[in-house]
Amino acid sequence: MTNKSLEELLQALGLREAEAKVYLATLAKHPRSVLDLARTSGVKRTTIYSILETLKTRGLVSIEMKGERQRIRAESPEQLEVMLEIQRERLNRSLPDLLSLYHIRRDEQAIIYYNNVEAIKAGYREVMKRFKAGETYRVISHAENWFNMDPEFFQNFIDERKKAGVLTRVLLMDSPKARELKHFEKNYYEEVRILPAETNLSTNLLITPDTILVQQVQLPIFGLKIENPSLIQMHREMFDLIWNNTVSDR
Repeated sequence: MTNKSLEELLQALGLREAEAKVYLATLAKHPRSVLDLARTSGVKRTTIYSILETLKTRGLVSIEMKGERQRIRAESPEQLEVMLEIQRERLNRSLPDLLSLYHIRRDEQAIIYYNNVEAIKAGYREVMKRFKAGETYRVISHAENWFNMDPEFFQNFIDERKKAGVLTRVLLMDSPKARELKHFEKNYYEEVRILPAETNLSTNLLITPDTILVQQVQLPIFGLKIENPSLIQMHREMFDLIWNNTVSDR
């Protein structure tokens, strides 16, 4: 790795830029004088002393006295693992508080509005990032209109969902496309039921364990994303009620 890359790594571990430069300079050759460190690292000599105290506190350098002169010696980079472990322990202690703030935010999550097909597809991409094997998704759809918005994209969504091991229960408005999906349901790890002939859908509804995506599949095209747990639970229960009252072999 280059010195620049090593500096960035050290900064990611919590060192400031000047601290990283000075520590790398001590690693390259030790012991070193303060003047030598200033020349090699490019850090002003007047700030070297405070930086050395910080590095000493972190266990990364030691300071020796040779007569009246200070000589700086680098400690093993393995000390960085100790620093990382300390950071991990701090994170673990703080994680419950962070999660409580996160859940509060999610409970208060506002509805996100999508005003075109590309924005709606971005919402689906977010769902794809959360695919988890063993989960069950629920869909109510006008299959033709949904696919026609972008056939390649939405077919890929179904393929990736299957690969991830997500079971999907699908309620479809009766149509040739719906019959095709019903026929090949096992190929896509789906359970498909056809809604009564009088059903007329203008929207598509996707319910995941943590998201609802609603999109209008006729002009004007728009969509909504909802991440409120109470609303997700309500939609899931409503879906299951319809599912249980829809004949499975139509």
